[in-house]
Formats: sequence, structure tokens, C-alpha cells
Amino acid sequence: MKSISQNSKNQPLHQSVATLLAIVVAVGLSACGTNAGLKSAQQQYRAGNFKGALAAIRSESQKQKDDSKDAPIIRLEHASIAFTAGEKQEALETFKLADQAIELRDQKPVVQVSKEAAALLSNLNSMPYNTSPSERVMGASMMAVSFAANGELEKARSAVKLAKNRQADTFAKYEAQIERERKSVKEAMAAKPELKVELKPEKVDAQVSQLMDSATRFLPYAGLSVPYSEVLAGILLGAGANPDTNQSRASFAHAVAANPENQQLKKAAVSALTGTTHILIEEGVAPALGEVKVTLPLMINGNLVMFSAAFPTFQPQPLLNGAASLQVNGAAVSAESICDFDRIAAGEYKKKLPATVARTVAASSLKSVLSYVAQQAAKQQSDGLGSIAMLAGAVYNVASAQADERIWATLPKTVRYAVVPTPANGEIKINGQSIPLPKDGSTKLVIARCVNGVVSSQTVGL
Repeated sequence: MKSISQNSKNQPLHQSVATLLAIVVAVGLSACGTNAGLKSAQQQYRAGNFKGALAAIRSESQKQKDDSKDAPIIRLEHASIAFTAGEKQEALETFKLADQAIELRDQKPVVQVSKEAAALLSNLNSMPYNTSPSERVMGASMMAVSFAANGELEKARSAVKLAKNRQADTFAKYEAQIERERKSVKEAMAAKPELKVELKPEKVDAQVSQLMDSATRFLPYAGLSVPYSEVLAGILLGAGANPDTNQSRASFAHAVAANPENQQLKKAAVSALTGTTHILIEEGVAPALGEVKVTLPLMINGNLVMFSAAFPTFQPQPLLNGAASLQVNGAAVSAESICDFDRIAAGEYKKKLPATVARTVAASSLKSVLSYVAQQAAKQQSDGLGSIAMLAGAVYNVASAQADERIWATLPKTVRYAVVPTPANGEIKINGQSIPLPKDGSTKLVIARCVNGVVSSQTVGL
């Protein structure tokens, strides 16, 4: 009977350590495969391998449903890469799916406490992805361009109006999103009353300051706006049959307000679009998010415990090969900058960073307490469970410390714009590469993506 009693006494402890080990294995496996397809596609795109990037993201995209945690970001990347690769119909259908996923997330914005708590015990990559303001706006804008490229101008205008509406309310929605994330952390932590810890806030504040430094040099546009979307709106609303000239000029005026020295925008803001060609040169790639791991001190029941936390770092990408040249009728034309996505992404990163750090610290603290409790209980035994629990806890804390690096990284780094009378020879040249203009439409739109020396262009007759 004594032996049975001892086994009964040890059973909860064995279960506790077994549970911790199971979590270690699960976290280790998830750490190896988190967003592998997405990252592969982004890396190939940065190298200028658009076809390879499309193949990689297609495979990942096929796994997504509207309510999948990564559906918005993966579908946005899929659609963007497909458009660059010249797959206009695939791009359109995928942008529509991306928009459905974004709208679904808007309709169900509150994260269940149980899911938040589960994410805190693994890593924040397991939380549903919430698109940033610029991603929401650009998703609608590029969907509009895809409609136009497929000959559906009225639907393009509807989509561009959606982008403008999102631009108008994006700031308030972003504030609400960040507040929801803060609230969900508090609720999840409240569900763990045993979590009574003391964390020195100055250590966290110092880390926030260091992370902020990487983005501070970029001055965001007012209200987190996206001037590129305003230019697209100006073109699509002002071209074709039954143009909305007033809305078109208002959109160009908004873009001018963000770029007051831009002479190309000033021309477009006061001129009719008939007989003109609008050239958008998208160069480089948008910032990525990296990761930095730090060790922070935590007091649990008066005992000092050091734990690992991983925070996202802001990583602007260099513009390789310099600015692309533009020639029309054999003469050089100056395309002027209208939008810098480093500035936009930096503003969003800084805005969200305090909430991100709070979630990360809460997650790492909660995992440390779980490990600590298991280790303390195991130390009372003489069957080696103490060593096992300590090893499992250490591996668990380090392996599960993963920053959320999800971001729409195949947006351009910068966009330059030029408007010219449509050339009689029916072509323009970008970096010496001839680009034939479409024969249909009185207004022509050229979108050229230049990445790592590779130029891919799409033309639309409006």
C-alpha cells in the first residue's frame, strides 16, 4: 500500500513534467517551421526571382482559409507577387480573398482569452495576424489596380474608394486594435492568478528605447497615410468613361500635400488625364522585421529568475542597383518620389511597439512561472525529475521566445511617379528595357517593379 500511495503522490508531478516536456517538443517543432513558406517567398522576391517566389507562396496560400491565423498576410503576399510575375487574373482573385480575410478579422476583432493564453504559452506567431493600416489600404488599392488590369474599371473604382475609406478611418482603427491587444494580455494574465511576479520596468523601458532607435529617423506621413494610394485613386477615378474629375483631383491634391515639392504630382492635379501616360516605378522592397533576443530578470516568490524574450526589430532593406532610369521618346524623364514605405512602416512599428513589448514580456513571464513551478516541485523528488524539469524549462523558455516577424514585405521600398503625354511610338523605356503601351484606353498606366536589378512591368489601358 505504501508503494501505491507513493506513486499516487508522484503522479501529478510526473504529469506536470510530462506536460512541460510535451510543450517543449511542440514549441521546438513550431519554432523550426514558423512561416517557412512565407519567408522563403519573401527572400526569393528580394533576390528578383519572382517566379520562384510565386511558386513558394502559392504552396503556402493553398493551406489558408478565411479564418486561418495567417490568411491576410499570406494572401496579400501571394496577390502582390502574382501581379509582379504577370499573373493578373491570379492576382485579382487572391486580392479578393485577402480582402475577405481582412474583413472577417474586422468582424471578429476580439481574441478569445483562451486563445491569447495559449499563444502566450507558445509564441505570438500563433496569434491571428492583424493587418496594419498601410497593409489594409494598399490591399484595397492593389486590388483596384488588378481589377483595372483585368478590364473591370468600375469595380476598380469601387475598390479604390474602399482604400480611401480605409485611409480615412485607419488611424482610429489602429488605436482600437492596439488597445484590444493590450486588453487581451491583461485578461489572459488575469486567468493565471498564480502569476505573482515582479519585473523591473526600467529594464523593459531600456529595451523599448533601443528598438525605437532603429525607426526614429523615419518621419511618418501625417495620420499614417499612404500617398501612393492617393495617386492610384487619382488615376483610376479620373480616367476612362464617366470620370469623377473632382474626386480624382482631390486625391492628387492629398498626394501633393504629402509631397509639396513634387512637380509631377502638381501637373497631374490640374490636368486632364486624357492622352496621358502615368508611370509608377516601384523600387526595392519594404522593411522586414527581424528578431533580437534579450535576457530579463524576474522575481518569483522572492527568487531571481532570468528569462528570454524576443522582440521584433525594424529592418529597412537597402535599395540595390540605384534608381531606375526612365526614357520617353528617347529623352530622359525625371520620375519623382511620391511614397516611401520605410517611413510608413516605421510609423506603424513605433505606434505598436509598446503593446508588442507588453505582450512579449507577458508571454515570457508566464512561461517562466510555469517552468519555475515545475522545477520547484521536481526538486523535492529524488528520481531525477528535478534535472529533467530544469532542462525542459530552460529549453522551453529559449525555444518559445520568438518575435512576431510577419509583415507584408514585398511592397516597394519607394515609389516614383511621372506623367507624360502618351508617346507616339507607343512605348517607354525603364532601365533601357522597352515597355510597349496598351493600345486601348485614352489613359495609360504603367507599373514597373524594380527589384535587385530585375524589372517587371504591367501596363493598363484606361
